[in-house]
This record gives sequence, structure tokens and C-alpha cells, in this order.
Amino acid sequence: MEKILNPNWATLPMSERIENMLLAVVCTFEDEKRNSVEFGGCVYRSRGQFAGCAIGMFVPEENCKIFDLEEDLSIRYVMLRHKHLLPEWMTDMPLEFLTDLQEWHDISYLTRRTSKLETILEAIKRGHYFT
Repeated sequence: MEKILNPNWATLPMSERIENMLLAVVCTFEDEKRNSVEFGGCVYRSRGQFAGCAIGMFVPEENCKIFDLEEDLSIRYVMLRHKHLLPEWMTDMPLEFLTDLQEWHDISYLTRRTSKLETILEAIKRGHYFT
């Protein structure tokens, strides 16, 4: 699975970055090709045909390996400890959106529910992440 390492994302307005990121994640994972490990958790790096996680698919592989060594795999923790290893265009994105996106990716895989995705779409429509 090819990673999305498009440096032009930095030139997009925040609203377009959010919408494009969501679309890329939904399209990539619509076939349930997630990258999980033995304990059932998601990891940032890709393995074979799997794209990694909703955040990791946008991050260089060597940086994903560093994130995967941490006990806490949340984007909140990564932003706190390793923000400098994220693509520059991602570092100023709303943490709430990145967290919601990561949670949707993880939860929908385990529960097959779309409610979190609907919540994200509604928040985008309301401009919630853009304020």
C-alpha cells in the first residue's frame, strides 16, 4: 500500500486539508484493510498490503516505527512527544479532528459502526474543526 506523502497538502486551506484527509482515509480503509497486531491494536507503520493507521498512512515509514515503540499510540501522545516527526502540514491541524479520525478508524474496525464517521462529517459541515 502506497503512503500518501504529498507535500502540497501544506498549501491547502485547513478546510480542504481536513476534507481531503478524511476522504483519503475513508477510501483507503473501505475494504477493511487495517494493520493490527496480535493484541488487536492498530500500529502506525504499514505492513504488506495494509496501510497502517489513519494517521500513519500520511507519515514516513521511519517515523511510524518510532511511534510504534511507544506505549501510548494515540495521536494526542504523538503530538505531545513527536510532533516534529509528523509531516509539517499535519502539525497545525486541529488535534480534535486527528483524534476523531483515529478513533473512527479504530472503532469502525472493531464495531462496524459508522456513528463516529457521521459525527466527523457533521462537525465538518458545521465548521467545528475550523474555528
